[in-house]
Amino acid sequence: MIIVWLLVLVVCLFGLVKSSDWFVDSAKKIGYHFKLSPFIIGVTIVAIGTSLPELITSIFSVRNGVSEIVVGNVLGSNIANILLVIGISAVVAKRLNAKDAHTKINFGLLLVSLLMLIGVLWDGSVVLWESILFSVCGILYLIYLTEATKRIKKKSDFKYNDVRVFDFVILILSLIVLFLSSNYIIHAIIEISKYFNIGTEVIAATVISIGTSLPELSVSLTTLKKKENDMLIGNILGSNLFNTFAVIGIAGLFGSIVAPLSMVVSSLTFLIIATLLYFIIVKDNKISLREGVLMLALYVTFILRIVGVF
Repeated sequence: MIIVWLLVLVVCLFGLVKSSDWFVDSAKKIGYHFKLSPFIIGVTIVAIGTSLPELITSIFSVRNGVSEIVVGNVLGSNIANILLVIGISAVVAKRLNAKDAHTKINFGLLLVSLLMLIGVLWDGSVVLWESILFSVCGILYLIYLTEATKRIKKKSDFKYNDVRVFDFVILILSLIVLFLSSNYIIHAIIEISKYFNIGTEVIAATVISIGTSLPELSVSLTTLKKKENDMLIGNILGSNLFNTFAVIGIAGLFGSIVAPLSMVVSSLTFLIIATLLYFIIVKDNKISLREGVLMLALYVTFILRIVGVF
């Protein structure tokens, strides 16, 4: 029976990643059609789209009484986005530029969201009013992005392409596949954790967080080929902000979220280190190959710590 659930997990993770990829592709086409700049597409359409796996799996985990998956998933995904996705991108590109002014603004917001996350998770749970607060912050962030779009609007920043009815169909179908895949992933996690007698939050912070970060990695490598570093960095920072505010905020509206103390201490510590490391690295407006390797090494350390190797 455990083989069946492991197979379900693998298949659904694949469905999660592919449907996210379809969603992002169609959403980007629609965004370009309405003349949104690459950076704004990165921090809105692409960031939200690539964070949908975290959001939907978190909602299902709360509804199925395993809300600890939410914290493990969000913290694990945010760490993976910074250390794994940016790390791999820097290694592949050899040198990753990070000089956009709005990227720095988003990093400031990321620090604020991290401090809020520490304050909320310190007592081991996320209650309704805290979820409402995070949801409101997510809405305010989207409003800020809308205003930012008006300020930085330049003809040279925009691309254009025709949009077809097929693109909207793919958008809807991808959301359906996301919905079904997320539902069965939660059931698979519950059964696998019971069989191997390990915490569901551990699986969420490792296997699931890596799986749900694959869309960000895929989009990042694609943007590297197109030399759109602003979209790459915007996607990662925007995705982390969306994970923190929207995923925890919206999932918490469906019930209280439990935050295991061991997970909070270990994962939050690594997230703080990862965020501060990113800040130090981009002080010179670039991420070098060596710095990318350092990020990947730190991520491997995080995984080994979570699974209890040391």
